[in-house]
This record gives sequence, structure tokens and C-alpha cells, in this order.
Amino acid sequence: MDTRKSKKRTIFDIHYLWYLFTHNKRWFALSLILCLCCAAAYIYFVHPAYSVTGKLLITEKRNSSAVSNASLLLQNQLPFNLGSSLGGSIGVENEKEILRSRLLSRKVVKRLGLYTEYRHYYGMKGRLLYKGSPVNVLVNEDVLDMIDNSLPMTRYQIDLSIYKNAEGYRVEGKLKENKKKIIIPEQTFKTLPATIQTEIGRLALTENKTLTSKQAKRFNDDYRLDVRIVPPLIAANKFSNRLSFNSAAKKATNTVNLNMNDESILRGIDYINTLAEEYNDLSTEEKHKEVRKYDEFVRTRLKNLDVELGLTDENWASYKQQFKVTEPKVDAEEVIMKKSEYEAQLVGLGIQLQLLEYLKEYVDDPSNIYEII
Repeated sequence: MDTRKSKKRTIFDIHYLWYLFTHNKRWFALSLILCLCCAAAYIYFVHPAYSVTGKLLITEKRNSSAVSNASLLLQNQLPFNLGSSLGGSIGVENEKEILRSRLLSRKVVKRLGLYTEYRHYYGMKGRLLYKGSPVNVLVNEDVLDMIDNSLPMTRYQIDLSIYKNAEGYRVEGKLKENKKKIIIPEQTFKTLPATIQTEIGRLALTENKTLTSKQAKRFNDDYRLDVRIVPPLIAANKFSNRLSFNSAAKKATNTVNLNMNDESILRGIDYINTLAEEYNDLSTEEKHKEVRKYDEFVRTRLKNLDVELGLTDENWASYKQQFKVTEPKVDAEEVIMKKSEYEAQLVGLGIQLQLLEYLKEYVDDPSNIYEII
């Protein structure tokens, strides 16, 4: 009887692993080929994403004892009527939400035409073309507003395929209305520009004259171009979701980095730069609007004050003449001086009370419910 203890086999036994590999090498080879095919398909079909970063300084006005209350009303306003300066990181966080808002992003999308996406197909892979498409598809402003206003009940989307050959251009596509698909009749054109009629409006096709010689060389032969048009609000939501923020420095709380992940580096750069421009323009527009409102309010009140003060001067002259307050025999010089000071103070208080009445009248007026006080 063999009393020797058998060695316990473990998974780290080299001889055992070699045995498994040699007796199952077909399965190992098949798994390796399958993994390589999956990796190749992922690299071929999945679109790349690049990270673009821009730096933005968000300024905030601080309270100062050297300025009047009227100046504080104008200086402490943040964009979009958020109110007086909140100070520190709270105000910056509010500005970040404004930068991420869909309405501001929609302005950028419409300005850059990002609601239209072009892809050049060769084989089965489509490459995004930003400012490099040989054909531009233009949409009327009224159509864009209509498909935006139809949201969220109805979502429109236009998909076109443009085929270029020696004979000209062949265009086919479909219009999606929620889940309903409406086929756009196939049309051929020898040259561009041309127009295509759809259920929601006309599309204009024009040649892109801004291509460089290197870019135009890619489209000398036959090609296929796929075009997708979505509502600007949908595109704006897509781009705003890709936007993220982080502090540029630990101590600089008002300086933030705008990070954008996008398939096109140039498109990401343009989006961040245009977003900063639109943000500054809206902020300036809001401040100008506040100044105009304040100026209008002051001018109106000064007119009323001018009338009231004119009446006050006349009444005051009559009062002095009636009671002869300046006659030396009636009042001593010292009494007259003191009395004049008291009366001047009373007039000032009366003017202030009248101003408060004007402010109360302005606030109580229903037409001024959303105006600046």
C-alpha cells in the first residue's frame, strides 16, 4: 500500500495549466479571435470623444459703503435678474447653472448651426464633418421655431442621404414625427443650389464654397453624405449635458474651467468660445436693461417732483408774505435762522414722504409686477 501523500493540485500549477491549454487550444484560439473582432468593431463603429477645456472668469460686484442705494441696485445685479451679489461660491454656482441652461445653449446651437450634423460615409463607417461638408443643408428660421415649439408633444427629425456621382446629386430621406416615418420622395439634381419640399417646410441645398483645397480633394470622387436635422432645443440639451465645470485654481473661486467632451475638437472649441460670448452678451444686455429701467423711473419721478416743488415754492412764498416771517420787528435774527432750518427740514421730510408715496404707487401698479424696484 502506497502511504505517500499525494500533492494537492492548485490552479497555479504550471504543468496543469499547460495541460489545460494544450488540450483546449482550439477554444483558446476561438476566444482570442472573437475578442479581437469585438475590439476591432468597437474601434471602427464607436465615435471618438475629445476633451476641450476653456477658462472663464465670473465677476461679482461687492457691497460698498461709498455708493448709494441706487448704485447698489445697479452694481450688485447678476445676469438674468438673479438679484444682489450672493458672494463667494454661491453666486458662482448660480452662474454655472445659467451657463448650462438650455436657452443659452440654444442661442449657441442656432448661431453655429449645430442642429444639423453631417457625416461622410466610406464603407460602413461615418466620419463627422464639422465645417468640412461639401454640401450645406439650410433650414428656414420659421421651421426651426416651429419644431422647437412642438416639443415635447411632437418631436421632428429629418434624415437625408446625399449621393454624389458624375451625373449630379441624388437625395433621399425621411421625416420622423415621433415614431411615425414619412418618406421624402427621391430627387436628383445636376447642380446645386436646389430645394427639397418636406411636410414641415423647405430645405435648401447649397455647395460649400469655404472648403480648402485639401478638404475639397476628399470629395472629388463619388461620395455619400448623411445629414441629420434635429430641433435646436434637442441639440442644445445634448451639448449642455456634455458641459462640466471645475475650479481653475484652489484659491480662485470665481475662475472656472468649462470642459466639453465632443467628437470634434474644433466643434468643442467653437461651442465653448461662443457660449462665453453669448453669456457675456446676455449679462451686458441685462445690465443695460436695468440701467434703462432705472433711468426711466428717475426721469418720471423727477418730472413729478419738479411740479410738486414748484407748487411748494409758490405756497411757501404766499405763507411768508401772509405771516411776514422776515420782518425784523416780529422775529429776531436768531429765531428767524432757527425757524428757517426747521422749515427746510420739514420740506425735506415732506419731499421724502412724497417719494415714498411715489414708490408705493409704482409697486402697487399691477403693470409693474415684474419690473425692477
